[in-house]
This record gives sequence, C-alpha cells and structure tokens, in this order.
Amino acid sequence: MSNPYGPDPYAERSSDPYEAYVQSSPYGAPMVRQHPRSTPILVLGLLSILGLSICGPIAWVMGNNAMREIDASPAQYTDRGTVNVGRILGIIGTVLLVLTVLGFGFLIVTGIVFAATGY
Repeated sequence: MSNPYGPDPYAERSSDPYEAYVQSSPYGAPMVRQHPRSTPILVLGLLSILGLSICGPIAWVMGNNAMREIDASPAQYTDRGTVNVGRILGIIGTVLLVLTVLGFGFLIVTGIVFAATGY
C-alpha cells in the first residue's frame, strides 16, 4: 500500500549518485527532457547553410558532443533527430566553407599570375 503522505524520509537510500538528477513522473517512469543544446546546434547548422559558413564547424563539433551525451543516456534526453539535423547541416556548411576558401585562394593565385605575366 502506498503512503498518502509522500516518501518515507527514513527509508533506505539508493547508492546511485545520479538518482537525484533524474526526475520522475508521478507514475514512476523517468521524465525525458529535450537536450539543452539541440536548438542552438540546429540554428548554427542553418546559419552555416544560409551564408554564415563559419558556424558550420561549430555546429558539427557541438552536434558530435551532444550525440555522445544522448547515446550515453538515452532515457534522459530526447531530440536526437534535431541534433542530428543540425550536425549534418554543420557538416554541409563546413564543406561550403572549405570550397569558398579554396575558391578565393584560386582567384588570388590567378590574379597574381595574370598580374605577373602582364595579361
């Protein structure tokens, strides 16, 4: 029979040090919450696609770290899909950044060669 006044304060405690950090619902199942960095990762990934390519590597690294945290405790965090989309957009933004840097480098070298040859 359950205690109508709440948990027994003198009951034996669990040896799990992380038990206090996992909230539970009134029905006993742990409450799953959104990963705290899922939205910033998605925003950085989108910005890297929309022209601010320097955000790509940041979204990529943050996404990899968040994916590791979600995989380590899947019962605690949700939004794996949002983090994965932001990470993939960060990868694409990083590729665009590298292509942009290579393109500008090619233009600079071409300009120097044409200036030196007199064309």
